[in-house]
Amino acid sequence: MRTTTAPYPRKSLGELALERPPAKEVRRLHRHGLKWCGTCKAVKLFSDYEYFAGLGRHSKLCKPCRVTNKSAIYGRWKVWRSKIRLEILNAYGGLCACCGELRLEFLSVDHIAGGGNAHRRALGCPSGLGFYLWLKRENYPNGFRILCHNCNMARGFYGYCPHEREVGMKDPF
Repeated sequence: MRTTTAPYPRKSLGELALERPPAKEVRRLHRHGLKWCGTCKAVKLFSDYEYFAGLGRHSKLCKPCRVTNKSAIYGRWKVWRSKIRLEILNAYGGLCACCGELRLEFLSVDHIAGGGNAHRRALGCPSGLGFYLWLKRENYPNGFRILCHNCNMARGFYGYCPHEREVGMKDPF
């Protein structure tokens, strides 16, 4: 019978808690239903971590660390979400296609042909970040434009935007 030794000495769970384990040790931990928390430097059961079904993975931080660091985590997430939104707005022109509004807080993505609700439902992402990530993943497809919330709502409710009437682009009646 042939015996082989590991190319590196196997560490105990206590030793692993002191430093980030190498990839082979991480895989060994996962096979045994364990995961290493980078914040508290402890090896814990998978049940001690939140599972994100949409991402198909467990959180990087254990539940107690997520609660303790909630404001820092939310702050980083908010910055990341704003960055993604800015990328999307810039990819489609960065200003309202109807009235020229530039303030980012007022801008939104519009489905040119309408049917945005049904489209987002079919994608499985209600709105916001999930939709922005889909646009980015699909390499900013045609059929979308940037409108301010006023122009977007007017088109949804009335079928036209009052700015079109002012400019004389389209007679709504």
